[in-house]
Amino acid sequence: MLFNMLAFGNNLNALYIPPGDCRFCILSNHTAPRDQSYDAALYAALDDAGFLAAMFWYLRRYNWSTINPSKPLQTKARAAIIETTKSPSEQIFDAIHDDTTTPDFMTCHILRSRIQGAAAKDQLSIQSMDRVIAHLVKRFTH
Repeated sequence: MLFNMLAFGNNLNALYIPPGDCRFCILSNHTAPRDQSYDAALYAALDDAGFLAAMFWYLRRYNWSTINPSKPLQTKARAAIIETTKSPSEQIFDAIHDDTTTPDFMTCHILRSRIQGAAAKDQLSIQSMDRVIAHLVKRFTH
């Protein structure tokens, strides 16, 4: 089943988007919040058949030919959401991978110390360290 959805959110971490995922086009609007009467009018519009018909025809007539559905727009908002919702393992992996002093070959001892150093920078809780280390050792060594 295929469907389209228009969703709104206030937080960067409201939705997890894997970096290669092509299902989401993320746009942002950085205007200042308006008063509650503005929001009430917007919600009331959802019950207005004329408004809904206007939105339907606007979207129906919009020139969508410039949008490639298999390659989403790479917006700053999309990048921010992907970065914000990375798991601790992904954050540590990226930190080690992007570190220019990381050797091409390393022992498990060196890898463990790199992971612990990266985890300390990301302030990862001690409780999840063992799970993260096991996951990353497997990822780096396979």
